[in-house]
Amino acid sequence: MEELKEHKRDPSDDSGNGLSSKADESTSLSDEWGDLTEADIDDDLSAEEMVTAQLIISVVSDTLTVVKELIRFVTGLIKSSSHKSSTKESVDSFEKLVTHCQEMGTQVNELGASVYPPQETAQMKMSAKKMYCLVHEMHIEVRNLEGTPDGVFGTCKILENSLRNLQQGLDGDLINEMGTLSV
Repeated sequence: MEELKEHKRDPSDDSGNGLSSKADESTSLSDEWGDLTEADIDDDLSAEEMVTAQLIISVVSDTLTVVKELIRFVTGLIKSSSHKSSTKESVDSFEKLVTHCQEMGTQVNELGASVYPPQETAQMKMSAKKMYCLVHEMHIEVRNLEGTPDGVFGTCKILENSLRNLQQGLDGDLINEMGTLSV
């Protein structure tokens, strides 16, 4: 948040309006959430809680990327004339992927709810663990389908890294490292 405030005041910013893209994102989030301002966020979250919130933002963003890539992959399989998407195994895998995506959405909601003070670290850890297991189960289902799942596997790997970072942050390792940085 401190960096965002500095960017707003920095007249040497190349964008011409003195706002960075992160500040623009912050503004759009404020618009989306009504009267929420940066001051409200700063007042509500400590530096450690802000680091945790940033880690959760990464997890949520990476989760959305995985879901988008899964949709792209499955859509490609269905459109492909060489794939027999109507086989029982394929339909079962598609259904399981949908169920896993729905459960990922539930866990993302749980993470979001637990980020507000007081932060519920135990809930965050449980959600992160469930999400990690769901990513593993998605790998299995994607492997059961024919096609080229490299994009899905790549985005899953990024999500797994974000989940690991969140776990480390919740354990204090990453927060201690990042606590010296401006948040």
